Amino acid sequence: MGLEVQTLCIFEDQGYSKLFPLTYVRAPFELVCGFKTLMEMAVERIKPSKTVLVVRDYLRPKVQERYGLEVNDVEVEGDTLLLNGRVVLDDNSFRAISELRRGQALVKGDVLLALKVGEGVARGVIANRVFRADLAKSLAEVKQADLEVIEHPWDLIELTPKLLGGVGVLGKPASVSDEVKVLGDFNMFRLGGDVEFEGPIVIDVRGGPVYIADGCRVEGFSRIEGPTYVGRGTVIRGAYVRSGCFIGSTCRIGVGSELESTVVLNYTNKQHLGLIAHSYIGEWVNIGAGTNSSDLKNTYGTVRVKIGDVRVDTGLLKVGCFIGDFAKTSIGTQIYTGKRIGVFSHVHGFVLDDVPPFTLWAKSLGAPPTELTLESALETQRRMFARRGVSQTRADVELAEALFKVTAQERDSAGVVKGVFSLA
Repeated sequence: MGLEVQTLCIFEDQGYSKLFPLTYVRAPFELVCGFKTLMEMAVERIKPSKTVLVVRDYLRPKVQERYGLEVNDVEVEGDTLLLNGRVVLDDNSFRAISELRRGQALVKGDVLLALKVGEGVARGVIANRVFRADLAKSLAEVKQADLEVIEHPWDLIELTPKLLGGVGVLGKPASVSDEVKVLGDFNMFRLGGDVEFEGPIVIDVRGGPVYIADGCRVEGFSRIEGPTYVGRGTVIRGAYVRSGCFIGSTCRIGVGSELESTVVLNYTNKQHLGLIAHSYIGEWVNIGAGTNSSDLKNTYGTVRVKIGDVRVDTGLLKVGCFIGDFAKTSIGTQIYTGKRIGVFSHVHGFVLDDVPPFTLWAKSLGAPPTELTLESALETQRRMFARRGVSQTRADVELAEALFKVTAQERDSAGVVKGVFSLA
């Protein structure tokens, strides 16, 4: 079934704030769910003639740089589908959206999911930046639809293992030496090009497929269980990758590392001993040796996570941590269940509370939470980029500058002080 629209406009609504710290540096539609971003799922299935994006103003330069698409100041052509970037375009969602005619909308409660209109109406909606169900009711025939929508960060962790089954058709069936032991249907072990193996290695596809992308290297004594996706150029060094994992491009997962049901985005390193489970880790994060995240309470009760000022019961027994982009954990860091670590922050010791962005955090070691200066954050980012052959652009600098300003209130509310950080 096809969906005939000339322009696809993917927008972010106010729901982005419930997805912090993952959505400080990106729109919700840029989040990986399964083995693709929500935006990739939408564009691949809808196949529009043109795609445009609407995001927070401070994100615009970086989003434009990433995709080369029109962002915010956009021109639409012909019939236009306005799609909420938090919608997971699985078979059910695609079927419902494909049935929309011009002048119809789908909502879920008070959340606008999708609106199909002509270009004139679309221009007005985009110009006003009001993407709400009540607006749709004044413009279109509205239908309630129970589509999959990402509301909280743990939704991504729950959905990813279910969607990873799709990696079973990627690449080509593996052809490997006897040093690589495959448990299960060999056809479920898929490879890109130029993948190196340094055995002995175990690939277990009895629970789902494993895909290892172009240019990866898997070193001896690694075990990878499906369903799992390993992105381009990543190195697995004697690690235990349990089922339900997405590991992005150019990552390093080292000896003694254990991952389970976890998303690790591009350029993130976990080179050393420690468990990260049922968690979501941003880009350019460095996880120090001996860092562990708890994902299960001693009481076996459901995990609660603080969203804004409210503690929300996830309804799940296992929820790990959510680490924002450019964050760092020091040696021996221990992160308790359901904790969120903000972008650019550095954490030490026991993490018993959520950590605001741009914060040096070592409360358990007796140091007050201290603001990381913008200058220090940018210099560290520049050094990290240079180590991977990436240039820091003006858009990177502008994004960090904007984030430093918009997150100041979070630091104030958490009692973060200004000054020199010291553990002495």
